[in-house]
Amino acid sequence: MRITRLLSKLALTPIRVIVYAVLVFAVVLGAIAFTVFRDDIDEGTLNSIVGSFARPDGQIAAAVSIDGNTQNQYGLYGERLAVLSPERLVLYDASGNESSSAAIHMENPRLRAAGDKVLVFDRAGTACIVAGKDGVELEINNPDQPIVTARVTEDNWFAVATEQSGYRGVVTVYDNENDIRYYSYLAESGYITEIALSKDGSRLAVGSVRQEKDATISRLTLSRTNSETPDAVIDIPDQLILRAEYMGRDRLCVLLEYEVRFYDMEGETVSSYPLDDRYYLGAEITPEMCVLRTSRQTGDYRGGLTLLDKNGKVIGDIALEETQIDAFSAGGSYAGILQGGALALYNDKAELCFYEENLSEHRNLLVTADGSVLLIAHDKAIWLQ
Repeated sequence: MRITRLLSKLALTPIRVIVYAVLVFAVVLGAIAFTVFRDDIDEGTLNSIVGSFARPDGQIAAAVSIDGNTQNQYGLYGERLAVLSPERLVLYDASGNESSSAAIHMENPRLRAAGDKVLVFDRAGTACIVAGKDGVELEINNPDQPIVTARVTEDNWFAVATEQSGYRGVVTVYDNENDIRYYSYLAESGYITEIALSKDGSRLAVGSVRQEKDATISRLTLSRTNSETPDAVIDIPDQLILRAEYMGRDRLCVLLEYEVRFYDMEGETVSSYPLDDRYYLGAEITPEMCVLRTSRQTGDYRGGLTLLDKNGKVIGDIALEETQIDAFSAGGSYAGILQGGALALYNDKAELCFYEENLSEHRNLLVTADGSVLLIAHDKAIWLQ
């Protein structure tokens, strides 16, 4: 009876007592297990366990030591960092430890990273390597075919565009399992300037340029990689194709000199965004949005970012002060700016969702699809998650 009255005063029913007892037992059991096995748990695993339960916005989740070089190029394959210096490619694992490296012997190396692959090619040279977390997986070297550009996708498909005797250029698509040739596109009417490959490797967009009398004409050719017949051939007079990216499964974003065009998979124009009196300072294209960094062609500085959705609709404009912008990056539905020692992160509504100052030592950043940010300083990189 005394126990019953005590439980009544504490507002505890017998069922609640049982539940609380089970919870206390689980906590005690977990503490015992951690004490017994903690010597067998490495730091990376422990950080992963703790991080998965407690990662407030802006928390430093991991740090990576890197070799400082002002000419370094950076990329992410998965959530792992790839660093390309003029002489060396270094790959890091998810815990920030160096997992593999390779010497680079190229005059003009360029880095592409996505999925589980890192691609390094010698622009205007003939060498190209494909690497994964365990090191170099494939080396391509065609002595008579200078490389124009190359791409790798999140599903590990990759493509290499080269010049080739007898044609203006050729694009070779390699499959994502065996790294062997899967599809080739031969350009006959113009010199290849840009390519885009869909995530699953099923679609290829090729930009080329040719001269006709006094006119410069760009051509955009859309193809399926399982067909020899193009889906669409689009001529674009008086504008160069600067960049092209697939946005998901149903959109292609193409940056031209004076506008941004959005096409469907049949080559029909969905929309066009004119630059008017502005010019590009940079662009980032994700599956969710296109982020343009522009400035006006006037004496006063009126720069900023413009966010467009995959249909070309303006999400928002972000005005930037004249202060030097150190870097900007976009991933998924997020865009980040590193400016004057401060980081500003915006969402796909152009709303400021995170801001941090006192970051003057950092000179670059990479933004992932979930809004995590990798801040890069001279000799280290830190994750903010």
